[in-house]
Amino acid sequence: NEFDNSEDLENMRSQLEELIGASGRSDTFTVCDKPPCNDQDELSTVEEDTYQLTTIGRERRITEVQLLSALTEEVGKNSEESDAVVLQNLQRLWESERGGRAKNLLAQADGVFQQGPSSWDKAEERLLALIEEYGVNWVEPLHRLSMLYYLQKKFEKARQFAEMVVEKKPWHVQGLSNLVRILEAQRDPDVVAWASKRLPVASHTSRRRRWARQALQTAMDSLASEERKLQEYFGPRERPEKVDLEAWQ
Repeated sequence: NEFDNSEDLENMRSQLEELIGASGRSDTFTVCDKPPCNDQDELSTVEEDTYQLTTIGRERRITEVQLLSALTEEVGKNSEESDAVVLQNLQRLWESERGGRAKNLLAQADGVFQQGPSSWDKAEERLLALIEEYGVNWVEPLHRLSMLYYLQKKFEKARQFAEMVVEKKPWHVQGLSNLVRILEAQRDPDVVAWASKRLPVASHTSRRRRWARQALQTAMDSLASEERKLQEYFGPRERPEKVDLEAWQ
């Protein structure tokens, strides 16, 4: 495995430090779900299929990278418990990616979903409304909708949304498990390949760390790619010209 090499791992950590250092962040991280983080969406539409990564969006992506980095660390006997906390924080981060209002609407849709089959049509309406309002780059409504279609045995629809989730976040732990479940229901031979991409169980420590390192590298590459696209679209930042204040007096 390419990530078994300690030099590769060290290079990856250096990339992470550069990302964090460029953002002005400390080594600690928190899940941001209070103002001012709620004031903007992570991505603002510039043109069709072209997005601008906002400052708040970049901060959230850096937090995501830091959480994935925490999964790569060995923490002795408390490894399983530590991983559970990190995964919980990742889930909270993903749910709050579009700010407080969106998070509350998602929670309301979850509540309707959990009322059972008689409420699933209403849950579908709410989730589709969230996708229409906030776009497909916020994967949590897509993930919920995929699970809903799976329970309704609408496997092709479920697969469509599940594939969108893992395309946008290949490290989405629940999304990967959901896609495997759908492929099993469809008896699709691709299920074997996708099953191998899931987060290994906690007892398989070495495999779990390798998965985390791969996920971390993918997330860092994704963020770097978005920043390059942003620079290509807007061009390099220009320093403002020095103003001669005396000339205005």
